Amino acid sequence: MTAAVAPDWTTADLPVVERADGVREALGRTHLPWELDFRDDAPVECQLTTHGLADGTLVECRSGLLGGRRRPGRTGIADEHVGLLVVLEGREQVRQGEVAVDLRAGDALLWRSGLPASFRVLEPLHKLTLLLPAERLVGVQPGPVELPASRAMTGLLTSHLRALAGLARQVPAAQTGFVVDVALDLLRRAVRPAGDQASRHDRLVRDAVSIIEASLDDPSLSPGSIADRLGVSPRWLHAAFAETEETVSATIRRRRLERVRRDLADPAMADATITTIAFRWGFTDAATLSRQFRRTFGTTPSAYRATGR
Repeated sequence: MTAAVAPDWTTADLPVVERADGVREALGRTHLPWELDFRDDAPVECQLTTHGLADGTLVECRSGLLGGRRRPGRTGIADEHVGLLVVLEGREQVRQGEVAVDLRAGDALLWRSGLPASFRVLEPLHKLTLLLPAERLVGVQPGPVELPASRAMTGLLTSHLRALAGLARQVPAAQTGFVVDVALDLLRRAVRPAGDQASRHDRLVRDAVSIIEASLDDPSLSPGSIADRLGVSPRWLHAAFAETEETVSATIRRRRLERVRRDLADPAMADATITTIAFRWGFTDAATLSRQFRRTFGTTPSAYRATGR
C-alpha cells in the first residue's frame, strides 16, 4: 500500500460550482494541458500530490469519472516530455496514435506529450505518473508503449513507483536523481525485450565512445558525466561496457594517451611542453600524464619524444 501522504490540491477545498475549472487548471499544471469533459451524473472529484524528483515530477492522482483530449501543439511547453502512467486502482482507457489501451490495476503506459491523445476514466481512479524530459529516454522506444501488469518487469516498476510515492518527501534532495535512475532502468527493461539487450548495449557503447572522442579535452569527462548526457544511469552505462574489453574509464584514459603519443611524435608540436600537451587532452597535470603514459607504453613522455618515435 502507498503510504498516506496529504494531497497538495483537492476539489474538497473548492465550492462545487468551481470544481470543474479547478480540475482543468490543476491537471494542466501537473499532467500538461488537457481539454476535459465531466459527466453530469457523477461528482467532480480530484486529489493531486506532486513530488519534484531531480529533473522529473511524480504525480499521484485520485479522480472521479471524467475524460479528456489533447491535440499537438497544445501542451504549452517548449520541450517534449514523456509520461509513465501506472494505474494503482480503478480503470482508465487511453488512446494515443494507433495505440488504444484499457488500463486496470497494475497496468502501465509510456506516453509522449507531442502526440494527440485522449483518455476516459471509467472507474474511480488512483494512479501515478512520472513525468520526465523526453531526452532522458534516449535510445528507448519513444511510446506510446503498453506495459501490462502480467509482465514481471512492469510489476517491479509499479512497486518502485508505489513505494516512491509514499517515501518521496523523505528522500534527501541529493538522492532524488538516483531514485529516478532506478525507475528509468526498470522502465528500459520493461519496454525492451530481453533478447534485444545486446543491441541496446552496442548502441549505448557507440554513443558513449562518440561523446568520449569529442570531449577528451574536458578534465571533467567521466562515466557519470557521459551517462548524464546519454540520459542513462551510470550503472546502466557500466553494464553496457562490461560486454566490451574495457571499462568506461579505461576507454577515456587509453584514447587520451593515444592523442598524447601522437602529439609527442608530431614535429608541429615540438615546441609544446609536456604540460601543455597534458592539458590539451584533459589531464590535470603533467605528473599524472607521466605515470599513466609510463604504465601504458613503458616509457615516459619525455623519453618517448626524445627517441623521435
